[in-house]
Amino acid sequence: MILFKYKVLFLFSKKGNQNGQGYFQVEPRLILPNVNNEILDENCITCQSVLSKSLGPIYEWLSLLEVTYHSGYNMIHFTPIQSLYIVSNSSYAITDHHKLNPLFHGSFEQIKNLIDKIAKQWKMFSINDLVYNHAANDCSLLGNHPEAADNLIISPHLKPAVLLDSILMQFTRDASEDKLLSRGIPSEIKEHHLDLIRHYLINEQFPLYNFSEYYLCDENLLVEEFRQQLLKLSDCPDPPL
Repeated sequence: MILFKYKVLFLFSKKGNQNGQGYFQVEPRLILPNVNNEILDENCITCQSVLSKSLGPIYEWLSLLEVTYHSGYNMIHFTPIQSLYIVSNSSYAITDHHKLNPLFHGSFEQIKNLIDKIAKQWKMFSINDLVYNHAANDCSLLGNHPEAADNLIISPHLKPAVLLDSILMQFTRDASEDKLLSRGIPSEIKEHHLDLIRHYLINEQFPLYNFSEYYLCDENLLVEEFRQQLLKLSDCPDPPL
């Protein structure tokens, strides 16, 4: 669906110039890839997401996705089908953007044929999302182009998040080494330990790092930096602020 916004300017009005605005939308025409290029006759898209990595070999996909078809969905969203990081196996930790997940025991061409079959026989569309900077640690993309990913150089606003991650990682190490037994937190954490963990982090750990300071600024310093920028852009020796 495409949404357009329009504005209207009334030049000759007894009340002076008045602006008006509104919206109109254009619904998409979803064409099925069959002989007659049939248009999907639906009032809306009903989409189900599936974890591609959990589908197994390609020859099992149809039997698994048939449940989605009989449930009334007309679109399937597949998470990335590329090879994933062997350590985390996260759906978006892509190791190689040009290689298919080996768990599928197939090829890109086989997946294309399966997707076409789903469209023709079941009248269902398919989409696959891929974010290129969602990559694994061992992905050559990040090795060759580190600027493609968020880091503290190009994204300094992430410093509080990185600090929080470091605190949680240290907590995990301490708990696994039984260093937090005095707080009632063992290495094997159960649900009833969550309140103790919450108290330990919020009341003992987080206050040590003054997170609030990341959201404060030195007004005098910023004003002076602004003044220096004005000096560079102006012929005036000392422009007033």
